[in-house]
This record gives sequence, structure tokens and C-alpha cells, in this order.
Amino acid sequence: MYQKWTTFLRVEVLSNRLQDFGLNKGLENLGAVRQKLAAVTDRLAAFEAESRHRPIDFPLFRRLALPIQLGRSRVPGVKIHDSRVPRLREVLLHGSAPIADWRSHQMPQAVLAAYGLSEPSYTLGRLRHDLRKMKAHGLAERLGRSYCYRPTPKGIRRQ
Repeated sequence: MYQKWTTFLRVEVLSNRLQDFGLNKGLENLGAVRQKLAAVTDRLAAFEAESRHRPIDFPLFRRLALPIQLGRSRVPGVKIHDSRVPRLREVLLHGSAPIADWRSHQMPQAVLAAYGLSEPSYTLGRLRHDLRKMKAHGLAERLGRSYCYRPTPKGIRRQ
């Protein structure tokens, strides 16, 4: 995304790995690539428009900090001072969430790389715990029966 002249904000999608989009290289796939990347551009532009024109919802912090009852189990709230969930949310939003959906095995490495953490500090078990909290509070959703996740519209909102 870049600004052209002083009035236009341009969005262009570039990819060196079309396999991330489920596509193969070659001229015979050019139409499919254009169609897929047009959808990516639309999602990115909608995300940017939504995130730039939203007021900050301060009562949301209070609601997120409260525990939620899901069936017979109780899911703890998301605490502001606990940095794991905000870091995961940040990686989901700014890593490549508008481009592709995140698989659970990719997320710990992305959080570790983005924040320069050591391997034992963020494990797959902690990730699953954080994802459970985010799903319970409506900040992330699982796509079908796969292990792919994406932020919900509530999770994209500025907090």
C-alpha cells in the first residue's frame, strides 16, 4: 500500500509464492491469479478502511477482561497486562491475515519472530490456550474443520 500523488492510496498485491494461495505458476493460471489477488486486494482495502475509520471502543476492554461461560466450561478473560493474546492478535492482523488464513502451526513461529522471543516462551499449548480465549470472546474464528484461523470483524476492530 502506498500513496500516489497526494490524493490516492494505492493497494497492490505482490507474491513470490503463489502456492500460499493454492495456485501454480504459469501463464495458463494468470486468470486464476488475477481473480484470487483481486479478492485479496478487496479484503485488504476493506480492512484498512474499517480500521482507519473506527473510534476506539474502551468499554470493550472491560468486557474482554470478564470470563465467559461456554457450556459447562469457563473461559478466562483477555487481560490487557498479559501480552500473549495482544501479540497473537497483532500477528494475526498485521502478518498476513487479510491475505491468507493462518494455520495453527505457523502462528507460534510468527509470534516468536515478530517479537524476538525464545522458543520455550511461546509453545503450541500456550497458542491453543490463547486461541481458545480469542474464539470464546469472538476475536478469532476457525475455518470449517481445518486448523486455519482468521480474525473476526470484532477482532479486527481497534481496541
